[in-house]
Amino acid sequence: MNEKNIIKELTRSPSTADEVQHKLNSQHQSNSAMFTSLKKRGVIEGTGTYRKTRMGRMAEVMRIAEPSSSLGEFLQNE
Repeated sequence: MNEKNIIKELTRSPSTADEVQHKLNSQHQSNSAMFTSLKKRGVIEGTGTYRKTRMGRMAEVMRIAEPSSSLGEFLQNE
């Protein structure tokens, strides 16, 4: 799994990191680190909505950041 897979999933539908992890069958540590990196770089952002994870904790739903210039820059650099 890589950041592009996360971006593809979030393009389809805003999701929590846990939901993407489950859909992509990825490891928590890798998934969490990539979400953190994408958020710090402004590629993704929180929606302000929270949902329960599979462990019962609340997690923010993430989406592709607006404006999408950060996404374009990210994809060009890959």
